[in-house]
Amino acid sequence: MERETKKITLPSGVELELLAYITGRERRKFQGAYLDAGLSVDPTTGALIGMGAAAISKAENLTWNTVIVSLGGKKVGDEGFDVVEAVLDLRSDDYDVLVSEVNKLTSPAKTEEKKMN
Repeated sequence: MERETKKITLPSGVELELLAYITGRERRKFQGAYLDAGLSVDPTTGALIGMGAAAISKAENLTWNTVIVSLGGKKVGDEGFDVVEAVLDLRSDDYDVLVSEVNKLTSPAKTEEKKMN
């Protein structure tokens, strides 16, 4: 079954197509990537601790490969198309918008806010 998607035009005019929602299974996969990398919360300050840059990059790559359907007219799965490399090659303003949109889609707090509105 084909999942619903949403299209966003990035500041430079590049079109981004994302899944419209993530499943519980995907949420668990993303959370697992962060927990496997050693992410924890300081009980005193609430600050996130214990995760290095390489682990963050690995978790972001997993997320991008899961939620991005197409970027700049190229679909994930097309021969020779690497979504992570395409994201990293975007202009910084496009990159910032893409990351923001992906975070809105994958953040549990944002998902709960959407339900309330």
